[in-house]
Amino acid sequence: MMTTSVDAAGATERISLMTNILLAPIYPPVLLAKTAASIDQISGGRLTLGLAPGGRPDDYEVAGRDFHRRGRDFDHALEVMHQVWRAEALAQDSSPASPTPTRDERVPILLGGNSDKTIERMLAWGDGWTAGGAPAAQTAPYVKQVRDAWSGAGRSGEPRIASLAYFPLARMPRRHLGSTSSTITASSATTGR
Repeated sequence: MMTTSVDAAGATERISLMTNILLAPIYPPVLLAKTAASIDQISGGRLTLGLAPGGRPDDYEVAGRDFHRRGRDFDHALEVMHQVWRAEALAQDSSPASPTPTRDERVPILLGGNSDKTIERMLAWGDGWTAGGAPAAQTAPYVKQVRDAWSGAGRSGEPRIASLAYFPLARMPRRHLGSTSSTITASSATTGR
């Protein structure tokens, strides 16, 4: 699930780590919270979760999840994850399900999406917003909306803003990549205020 983050947490000491964007509703929320808290501990608090419900039905089909319930499942997952991080019992007489995150009983979250519900989730659960691979001209108006909502809700400081960008690493001959592509791509999360 977040194997790359675990590898990066163990191999580095100072870089920030971020999932961008992880489709939270396709994972069991207790497992997602426990995994995130564990990586947070291993990394000394350098993990940020970029989470969203996603917009592609095929992601849900292959995961065996209901695409049309993704918003409700996402809201439920956010609630359960925070309960787990606060060491609240999820069942009668149960022990905490997770290690305690290093900061304020939570792992920082940036919410992805571009709806009013995304802003509601960000204000309730998040530290900011992340754009999932859209160009700057398309995301700029929503960034303003995010910042206005943040200050309008009385949140201190500025929301953290991130963006997912795709870039080519190398040109490959078509015979190695098939007929539709001649570029190997990778993604990068860029954060800033």
